Amino acid sequence: MDKWILIISFIAAVSCQTSDDLFIIQDEPIDISQIDRVLFLGNSITKAPPSQKHGWLGNWGMAASSIDNDYSHLLSERIVNLNPSCKFLISNLGG
Repeated sequence: MDKWILIISFIAAVSCQTSDDLFIIQDEPIDISQIDRVLFLGNSITKAPPSQKHGWLGNWGMAASSIDNDYSHLLSERIVNLNPSCKFLISNLGG
């Protein structure tokens, strides 16, 4: 059976921790090696497709200067370092 983590973000600013206690829900550590997939759901802070109308050429979170600085990709990279087989989906629910 697949085990998922769901991350929902609709906030204006996010900071990524790098400590080992990063994966905490209700004060209980998550064993990342047991997680198969991570789903990021959010608005344009999570992912924004290119839009010439808005002068946005990226396909990542709009608060980041590049995909490498986007919080969902930073967090995904951290998780992959702990569990290389984990898969990710990053989606904008805001349209």
